[in-house]
Amino acid sequence: MSGVSNDFLFMTEDYLTIEQLAARLGWEPKTNQNKIAKGVFKKGVHYSEAPELPRLFKWSAILSLYEWDPDPKIPMAKRYGMK
Repeated sequence: MSGVSNDFLFMTEDYLTIEQLAARLGWEPKTNQNKIAKGVFKKGVHYSEAPELPRLFKWSAILSLYEWDPDPKIPMAKRYGMK
């Protein structure tokens, strides 16, 4: 690939169209639209849109949304604490 740096290729792989994201996650594009409508995917965090351009999803933000943390450090109510 002449004239294209590896940094540019990595950067473009991080931004996906709605169809590319659906294919990568194994669900229908409508599911992405539903997640936007429900507020799961947030504009400026998980996706961006500009006039006359397709909506682009940031893959790293989508990954961080769905990564499972075995120790989420969510405090429990005192009545559920260890004695």
